[in-house]
Amino acid sequence: MNRSNETSKRKIKDPFFQVSENFFERIEIIDLVSKYGFEGVGIYLKISLMLLKNQGSLSYDWKYISSKKKDQKMIEDIINRTALFELNADKK
Repeated sequence: MNRSNETSKRKIKDPFFQVSENFFERIEIIDLVSKYGFEGVGIYLKISLMLLKNQGSLSYDWKYISSKKKDQKMIEDIINRTALFELNADKK
């Protein structure tokens, strides 16, 4: 069987998480990309998925979001200094 036939017979799975093109038109995401690049968007999505799994609440340790030490400040900035997340009084 040639490779092109093999590829055409594969079914595409529905994505687990969908991001529409409107996502990248939101001013908060535009600001995020301009400051942190697309790596910042990845961190935002990771945090969002963690919040989704934990019913909107999250006590975080940056190591659970990214294993890179250099990302610690970016993670803290995204959580604390953008309008993307709402923190409770305990900052958790």
